Amino acid sequence: MRVIAQGISKDYFRQRRDSNVFTALFPTDMTVSEGEIAAVMGRSGSGKSTLLNILAGLLSPTAGKVTYDDADIFAMSDDERSVFRNKHIGVIPQVHTGLHSLNVRQNIMLPYDMYGEKCPDERIDELLEKLGLMTLADVYPDELSGGEMRRLSIARALVRRPDVILADEPTGDLDGDNTRIAMELLAQAAGNGACVLFVTHDDEAAAYAHKVYRMSQGRIE
Repeated sequence: MRVIAQGISKDYFRQRRDSNVFTALFPTDMTVSEGEIAAVMGRSGSGKSTLLNILAGLLSPTAGKVTYDDADIFAMSDDERSVFRNKHIGVIPQVHTGLHSLNVRQNIMLPYDMYGEKCPDERIDELLEKLGLMTLADVYPDELSGGEMRRLSIARALVRRPDVILADEPTGDLDGDNTRIAMELLAQAAGNGACVLFVTHDDEAAAYAHKVYRMSQGRIE
């Protein structure tokens, strides 16, 4: 599956003396193809997360469109887009989003459970083992460290073997060994045909990318 962004931009309207428009993302074109790993680097506030959230269909652009092969995700209804995202896109958010009423295993199973599908036990065990979470499978998010929560988010995003993986600082909170494990999992997914794009400040993580975009003040440089 190929992700194509055409002229996507994002403006926010607010009351200011000099201007009532803040442009978080200027018109941007981008293509990430099957089996490719792309990284987006830049300072905080440069528009990286805005770009990622638009590509994931979590944030509507002011202008432009995003297509997954021939599917225009913003031509879909909210419900259609949610189902499409759950089936085809693995999102690793920047903030920790584990449901506190569910343990680690149950959180990882969410992409299946949301639509009443059976989650393969062997896939859950594979990810728990690779990400060093097996002994924490029955633990709840309130008891996890930041790094453990990050690894939970990675496992949840990868559990369905999605066609596209979009990750916002996937190695944030991770030490060197876990950074390598996480990035090798993303590289393995790309090797199996997934399209991978991630936002990062981490040069070690960016080294896994086939191409690196630099963002500054809402623009791809």
